[in-house]
Amino acid sequence: SPQLLSVQGPLTRRVADLRLALSAMAAGDPRDPWWVPAPLFGPRPARPIRVALTFDTGGTPVHPAVREAIERSAAWLADAGYAVETVDPPAMREAAELWDLISRNDNLLFIKPAVRRDGDDAIRTSFGHQFDGEPLLDAEAHARAMARRTTLIRQWALFLERYPLVLGPVSAEPPFEQGADIASRERSRAVLAAQGTQFGVPVLGLPAVAVPTGRAGDVPLGVQIIGRRFREDMLLDAAAVIEAREPSATPIDPRWD
Repeated sequence: SPQLLSVQGPLTRRVADLRLALSAMAAGDPRDPWWVPAPLFGPRPARPIRVALTFDTGGTPVHPAVREAIERSAAWLADAGYAVETVDPPAMREAAELWDLISRNDNLLFIKPAVRRDGDDAIRTSFGHQFDGEPLLDAEAHARAMARRTTLIRQWALFLERYPLVLGPVSAEPPFEQGADIASRERSRAVLAAQGTQFGVPVLGLPAVAVPTGRAGDVPLGVQIIGRRFREDMLLDAAAVIEAREPSATPIDPRWD
């Protein structure tokens, strides 16, 4: 089941490079059991494209700097002709919680032994904060989680018929300090909770793109755009609008460790 939540996507510094990389990744290969012969560009959508603006992260309140980045991006999309409305999509928190339920057994049975065998102290500590003491799910609990996932996918499909794009947070907080996930069990859990959309969206099987919006002090910020299945082209078009208003790529510090 966790293979259904696996996400592959290119990481680039420009939207144009993202289009190029995605086109290469989308090529068919018989060795890939999950490949789908879906076109990268669907039919031109009716204008104006409706965008649901949300600050929902699945539970953790958004930091003021994150909220400001989302609102600024919403204004840029509106300037470009998108119809932006503030409305929350269905059940993001439950989708994020389902990620834990559906993936837990694989993490405990397969990944945990590999982490203990091959990982360094930091990853062992981080993994322990997440999973030590967590029970395996029995077959009924796992089946119920998968059934609930189907319900949420249906709810989101209906929502995206009305709002083909959802603009919201990548994380509830700005980038965390290095080592936050190993500082303590409580801090590790808080870090994970703030990333609710990054867990919920893969559960739903939907495409998403994170696009930079500038900086808040010394740290970069960005927003996430979620869309319909197989409509990455609509996501990239919206990301290009935001990039055009904030075109400076975040510099990479070669001294970072």
